[in-house]
Amino acid sequence: MNRDKTKSKLVKLMQAAYSGELAAALAYGGHWRSLKLASEIEAIKQIEEDEWKHRERVGEILDELGVGPSPWRERIFFLIGSTIAVICRFCGHFCAAYFAGILEKGNVNEYNLAHQYATELEMTHLLESFREMEKTEAEHEVVLFKMVENHGFLPYFRYFFKWGDASDFLIEE
Repeated sequence: MNRDKTKSKLVKLMQAAYSGELAAALAYGGHWRSLKLASEIEAIKQIEEDEWKHRERVGEILDELGVGPSPWRERIFFLIGSTIAVICRFCGHFCAAYFAGILEKGNVNEYNLAHQYATELEMTHLLESFREMEKTEAEHEVVLFKMVENHGFLPYFRYFFKWGDASDFLIEE
């Protein structure tokens, strides 16, 4: 792939990630407010904080690439995140954590792909940031899995949505 095409893909990926982090942070804000257990509230608050930090870092990367966020994507993802924040209050703990886990899996893949693009572009100064964000998103996925791993609905959701098998995670006890 030529450099211009790779850079274009990285730009699009970072614009998507920037808006996605907005939606995630807003959604997690609603998620932790819907919980009752202090330990889960603190875990989701930490995830929300991490999403805001990722958004800030991705914004810096967009600046470096000489582009800004996608205005239409920002509006759409603000609405998505705000809507999910409200839905979390009604859909129940299991659904909120389960579907957030699926999204975190996508974020892991997104930052892995960004790492590949940065490698191709010889932007080695970004590699550590992408690996760190990928690692943090993977940790979020594990936290969310642990919140649903013993729920009776998990086998059914796993069957239909293909996420939530403990063997997919390197969980340290």
